[in-house]
Order: sequence, then structure tokens, then C-alpha cells
Amino acid sequence: MAPMICHQKIFHFSNLKGWRNGGYHIPRSWLQASDNLLVIFEETGGNPFDVSIKLRSAHIICGQVSESHYPPLWKWSQSDFNASILINDTTPELHLRCDDEHVIASIKFASYGTPQGSCQKFSKGNCHASSSFSVVSEACLGRNSCYIGISNTAFGSDPCRGIVKTLAVEARCMSSSNNVGALQL
Repeated sequence: MAPMICHQKIFHFSNLKGWRNGGYHIPRSWLQASDNLLVIFEETGGNPFDVSIKLRSAHIICGQVSESHYPPLWKWSQSDFNASILINDTTPELHLRCDDEHVIASIKFASYGTPQGSCQKFSKGNCHASSSFSVVSEACLGRNSCYIGISNTAFGSDPCRGIVKTLAVEARCMSSSNNVGALQL
């Protein structure tokens, strides 16, 4: 078991992938902007001079949210506790966000209806709103983050009455310092 000391806490990596298996994943939420101390004890062998720290960034981001999901928490956390929440305010939302200093450069997949699969393996289902790609592109392209409401109103019509709809999106992020003219539609 390899412990990690971070912010005066000890975290044990017993359930995480170990160095011999390709590396440790240290969640960003465990780290401060600076002055972090990381101590890794290997149980057998290992050379501390072979340790390197690599920053990984997500270039492909995905989201999948259904009409039956709850709306975002911020809609329920009103400062006025006596405020009533209107039914129109309870629409679930899909939220996409690139790493800092990155923007959504292209939409690889978008389907509002009954999409199948998972990230990087999405496919259209039997029900699909033809406006899916344009709605998501308009809301997200060129932005660091975006929100899309999961409703028939947002997509212009009900593509399949009586069926619970889902929005599935796969997008690609790129550095915002790259040529903005290179954004793909």
C-alpha cells in the first residue's frame, strides 16, 4: 500500500492503479495551486529518480443527461428559502467544461432522443432530434464551458412522444491560444 501525504492528510492508494501498473492518478481536488507535498512509498524496489509527474488534460469531453435527471443543484439553492421553484426552472441541464485555457473546438457527436453507447462510442438511437448538432454547436463552440437544457423546447420539438429523451454529446477541446479560426463546425 502506497500512502500519499497531502495537506497534512495521508491517502492510501490501495484501490488505485499503482506505479508498476502505469502510474498513480492524483485527483486535482486533492491539490492546492502550489506548495503541495507528495510522498510515495513503494513497497518493493523502485528508483525515486525514475518518478516523473505529468499533467494530463482531457481533450475529449462527453456528457449524457436525461429528461428524468434532476435539475442542477444551483437551481434548488435559492438565497430566499421561501421562494418557490417554477416547473420551468426544473429542467435538467447537460454541462460541458474544458480544462482552463481551453475551449470547445468541435462537436463530434450530439443526439437528443434515445442515443446509445458511451463516451467515444455514442450512436444515434431510434429517436433523434435533427436539430441536436446545431443546438449543441451554437451553445458550446468556442466556449470554455456550456449548458444545454434537456427539453423538447430547447430542441424545437418532441422527436418521439411518450419516450424519455436523453442528450448525449462528445466534444473536443483545444487550447484557446491556438488559432480560433481553426474551430471546426
